[in-house]
Amino acid sequence: MKQQGALSMMLIGQYDSPFVRRVAIALRLYGFKFQHKPWSTFGDAELIAPYNPLRRVPTLVLDDGAALIDSAMILDWLDETAGPERAMLPPRGVERRHQLWLCALATGLGDKSVSLVYESALRREQLKLWVDRCEAQITGALDALEKDCAATKTPYLFGERIGHADVAVACVLRFTREAHSRLFDGARYPSLKAHAARCEAAAGIFRNRAAADAAEGVTRHSGMRRLICLSCQCAAGIFACDVGQITFRSLAVPRPPRGTFRDRHGRWVRDAVDALARQTNALEADGQAAWS
Repeated sequence: MKQQGALSMMLIGQYDSPFVRRVAIALRLYGFKFQHKPWSTFGDAELIAPYNPLRRVPTLVLDDGAALIDSAMILDWLDETAGPERAMLPPRGVERRHQLWLCALATGLGDKSVSLVYESALRREQLKLWVDRCEAQITGALDALEKDCAATKTPYLFGERIGHADVAVACVLRFTREAHSRLFDGARYPSLKAHAARCEAAAGIFRNRAAADAAEGVTRHSGMRRLICLSCQCAAGIFACDVGQITFRSLAVPRPPRGTFRDRHGRWVRDAVDALARQTNALEADGQAAWS
């Protein structure tokens, strides 16, 4: 097993993706240190391509240069490397099958939530048939996850230890609630809401990024040429995401986004302006700066 004190691995992708975040949490829970490249699949596709020809995230580049290009593949490698005693997924049996079922359900929910974001962001007129289908799939998945969480009598879905299913559910639920708040009613899904909150608190999933990075040895790189706004899929003039990645390209606020991310986009812009006020020394001579 590679010495965990060495910064050797590189995780590519932005934490707004529940799939990238899920991998990052597993890396931290296992104690691996890693570099983070918060590259956008839209704005930085050509940077991702040498490591992943599909230009998708997450991608994990190992210390020997090999690239793992799918979250399930990455987590399988992490489990194997961590060893059976520490693995976040049982090696065999009914419990393993049940955990994998929940992981598939949660990641499927994430897929549909992301699809709806693209539908509103990239189409001038949404295709109602597709929207209705995605919303039905999202609701069905939420109902099934609520049922499983309601039946759970232990702190986590499979006992006293947090596992991959717990992390997948928490990450995907956070994304879905933020992206499609009208589809998530806390009163309808109380057990799911409580379970996700418990996982977030225990795993430090949404802690302050600077504090988490300092405590856990994460090196965050800020060599981004530009950042694509996840609200409207256009290059943002001022943009701050909710995990502390802030990029300044100019002081021009971008055009208002379409769809359900309007309020969130406004919050990002306000956060970026606040950060600019606190970091006046960060601007370069040409008026451009980037940091994470």
